[in-house]
Amino acid sequence: MSIASAAGQGAVSESLGGFDISVPEKRYHYQSLSKPTSIRLIELLPGGDKDMLSFEIHEVDLSHNPSYEALSYEWKDKSGTIPVRCHDRRLLVTPNLKAALEKLRLKKKKRTLWIDGICINQADVEERNQQVHLMTDIYRKAEKVLMWLG
Repeated sequence: MSIASAAGQGAVSESLGGFDISVPEKRYHYQSLSKPTSIRLIELLPGGDKDMLSFEIHEVDLSHNPSYEALSYEWKDKSGTIPVRCHDRRLLVTPNLKAALEKLRLKKKKRTLWIDGICINQADVEERNQQVHLMTDIYRKAEKVLMWLG
């Protein structure tokens, strides 16, 4: 089940790291998870070194044993400042997470990941607390657990 809502897709041009890229104007808004065993996974879309990071978020039921890799990483910053594209909308991630995603992105194939800073709505304290209780299972059920120290 897809989490994104469909709306306008305007874009603004910003300069990041010396590259002019098209950044969606509208922010991504999380939809509430439908079940206590639901989690979100991202599909990191393929791309080259100069392409903007882009992914889609999907809700899955953890009890159905979805296929994914989990990323454990050093947040460093408390909130995101770097725009990435999520369902053609803007989502802010930390600089360290952006660096990890750039290294993990494949050139020709999607990659399914669970990343707490993206897959949990950090602005929703109730969801955050509920998802923390699932984290042991989230990491245990992952095909691989990846670590990024930055």
